[in-house]
Amino acid sequence: MSSLPPQIPLCDGCETIFTQSTLLPSATLTAGLLAMLRNGGHGRPSPELRAIIAAAPAELARYDAELTRLDAIFGQIVAGRNALQGLHDQCVGIESPIRRLPTEILVQIFAHFEAPKEWDTSPILAPQWEKKAKQEIARVAGGRLAAFSQVCTRWRRVVFGTATLWQTINLDLRCWTLPVETAHASYLHQRMINCLVVALERGQQTPLTLNVHGAGECHPRAIQTLAHSSTRWRAASFTLECTMLKNLAAVAGNLPHLESLTLHGVNEDIGALADVMEYFSCAPRLRTFEFCGPVAVVARLPLEQLRSCTYSGVGADDIVHLITQMARFPRGGAIYAQLNFEEISAALPLELPEVESPIEKFGVYSLQHDGPGSQGVLGAIFGTLTLPHLQELSLLGMPIDEQCLQPLHWPQSAARALFARSGSGHTLFSLSLHDVFVSEHELLQCLAELPSLAYLFISDHLAVDGIPGTQDHLITDSLLAKLSPADNDDIHTGLAPRLVPNLAFLDMRSLGAFTPSVLLNFLVARARGNLNGKFECALLWFPGHRLYVDAQRIAFLRPLVSERGENDERYRALLLEAGNIRWNLSVGDAIYDRPGVK
Repeated sequence: MSSLPPQIPLCDGCETIFTQSTLLPSATLTAGLLAMLRNGGHGRPSPELRAIIAAAPAELARYDAELTRLDAIFGQIVAGRNALQGLHDQCVGIESPIRRLPTEILVQIFAHFEAPKEWDTSPILAPQWEKKAKQEIARVAGGRLAAFSQVCTRWRRVVFGTATLWQTINLDLRCWTLPVETAHASYLHQRMINCLVVALERGQQTPLTLNVHGAGECHPRAIQTLAHSSTRWRAASFTLECTMLKNLAAVAGNLPHLESLTLHGVNEDIGALADVMEYFSCAPRLRTFEFCGPVAVVARLPLEQLRSCTYSGVGADDIVHLITQMARFPRGGAIYAQLNFEEISAALPLELPEVESPIEKFGVYSLQHDGPGSQGVLGAIFGTLTLPHLQELSLLGMPIDEQCLQPLHWPQSAARALFARSGSGHTLFSLSLHDVFVSEHELLQCLAELPSLAYLFISDHLAVDGIPGTQDHLITDSLLAKLSPADNDDIHTGLAPRLVPNLAFLDMRSLGAFTPSVLLNFLVARARGNLNGKFECALLWFPGHRLYVDAQRIAFLRPLVSERGENDERYRALLLEAGNIRWNLSVGDAIYDRPGVK
């Protein structure tokens, strides 16, 4: 007898059943048949087996008919269930919280999900051109905004009716540089122009931000289309062939709202760039300018109104123009220059004019240098400048890899002369020597002449294979002791430090060449002795040089909290994690352990 039930109830209400076939095998019959099949012999089936063979097709047909009938019923039930689920979802959707969001919130959500453009400077090869062109067309047409617009009528109205969602235009002109112009390419270009025009129209009269990148020469239609909207420009960035930049001629005299401009002319053409600078010579609101190219052409801009100017790739032919232009900047201005130290040092000695500049921030960064040669270049620059309003000075070496930079060499004599000539003892608040070789003696000499300093960044240095220079430890017990208050025998005296008494922020990138107890003494002494009542210290590690402090040394700081009281604002928070050098003495008095900067 089969183990399956002889009857299957199909309906509890009407007691309809389906009767199983009497041919269903028992366990004994199944085992016997398997044994016969395994023997592999030839034999005639028994009368019982012949009866099963004869009757089974009819019984199978009866099963199939019942399954077909039940499948139809099941399909109807599933269809009904799906329809009801859809109705339920729609009813719930009517009360969905997102439908009640104000338009202003929806706009912020849509703007948040608009992916930033990731720029690629490599040329697009012919086999991938059409795919890339279509992707660029879709992005210019709205990208994710277009997808949002298809959700519902309201979202569509919000997307296409909110001008602020269309106030940024990113254009990748690599899709315009296909060597052979075909009818199909022209068609795709025209589609892109149409999408660009529509995007500009949707932005209405909102301030416009442009980011345009390209490679090689291309058809000028896209650039010319953007130029005709220049009365709306607020920020514009162009990385293009110099000859392509000349297609911006229509912007001349039509830049009433332009505040920020970035120009990177590929394959420098000084004549073309001079013409381009003339286009931007009348921009009454221009305040920020970034430029990579021959510095001489920058003189055509209204430098007297700029608040910040960044020069990239400054070489030997540019340095005189840079120094000369510094005199034209206004009080409160900032100048940042990326220098090719190797090229400039090869041209030493430099004949630079003596210039007095009213700028408040000056930063020098390295594009390329050979180490010690940078000292002569910095010395020549410092030696010719007078900066009576200088508040921030920053130097940054050349990146070697993601973790190391080749340091610049500090020009001690020229720097001290600059500070003395400029009166920096009263004006300089920030000194960032991110990757600068400076000895302890030189640093202390400078700090003694900068009593107003509130922020300082100093660093040890790793030895780098193949580059002149040895591992250097600036941050040592000796330096920390000399930066502590006058009497460091008793940390509870609260005496003001002899050096940089107003120092409120100290960042150090370290190789760990100091004793933890000396560092802790320094922190507490500084926190107690600072004239302005505030001191923060950040300790950054070189990879593989993290210093661990045990719990016993960390406990050294606990009496400070108990003495001052937990309600004292300067000492109310104490976070001490043994082994991690992670301190937060208070809201203002803190040392943070964070990953090394690049």
